[in-house]
Order: sequence, then structure tokens, then C-alpha cells
Amino acid sequence: MRALKPAALTVISALLLISPSAGGQVRVLGSLHFGSQCEDVVIRGGYAYLATHWGVEIYDVSGGEARKIGEVPTPGEAMAIDVEGGYAYVADGDRGLALVDVSDPKSPKLIISFRGPGYTCDVAAAGGIAYLDSNAGLRIVDVTDPERPRILTTLKEPERISSITISGEALYIACKKGLVI
Repeated sequence: MRALKPAALTVISALLLISPSAGGQVRVLGSLHFGSQCEDVVIRGGYAYLATHWGVEIYDVSGGEARKIGEVPTPGEAMAIDVEGGYAYVADGDRGLALVDVSDPKSPKLIISFRGPGYTCDVAAAGGIAYLDSNAGLRIVDVTDPERPRILTTLKEPERISSITISGEALYIACKKGLVI
């Protein structure tokens, strides 16, 4: 077997569009491939918002197929994304939190990159508050004024957070110790 030359190797990241069908089978509707690693996706109002290491990419998925309609780079490595109230909140690696105006998905605009301690790898947002998981702890940030975010507090516990999400009025944290609500 012949070895490939390093220049011939390409890293491709993909998003698969799938749909459950009768009988419990899964049907692939399509796929998208990226030159940058796709880390996270959130669907809001017929749009797919993707965090790629390059930044934010937006796809119209309302018609059963995905069509890229917008993109904006972020200063760090976009690791996770949440969308609320016309804004995308991006966990941007060593650059902290990137806030992107996505009120017009075809023309997203980076508003601010808000640096904090640690490497930010997950984000959840609701009601003007962004929750950032970083290796420096769980940061709770007031984003009611998107151009002037401010850290309200940082919690050192729970340690080793792997995922955060919001449902209703509760923040769910998956961590080393289990599930914290």
C-alpha cells in the first residue's frame, strides 16, 4: 500500500442533514463539507448557525436543503454557538466570547470580542445573560448591552464541564460529577 504525501491530505468537516423515516430508519437528506472544522450547530427559525474554527457560517435550511447565505470570521476558534434575540453568542476559544449580530442572517456582523480568563469552549444564552464554560470556570456575563458585556461572576464549580444548555429558566450543566441544574 502506497502512503499518501502530506500535501495530498485534506481535513474536511461535515454537517449531515438527516431525517427519521417510517420504521425507525434514518435517511440522509444531504451534507455540507467545510475546509474548517465544524464544532457546533444550532437551528433557529429555518437557519442553521454553525461554529467553525474559522468563525460563524449561516445556512438557510428551511427548504429541506442547506444553502449558505452568510458568514463572518471570529478572532479566535469558534467552538460553540447559541442564538437568541438576533445575536449569535460564540465560545471563541482563547478569545473568549464573540458576539455577532445575526438579525439579518445574510449579513452577519461581529460586534465585539470579549476576552476573559481561560479558553472558552461552550456557551448558552438567555434573557440577556451568556453562560461561558472555560477552563477558568463558568463565567456568567451580562450581555444586555451587546457592545459592553460584563462579567457578573465566575464559578469555579462544577469542575470539568462538558456541556451547558438552557431550558426554560434552568441552566443544565453536564460535568465530571454528573448533571447539575
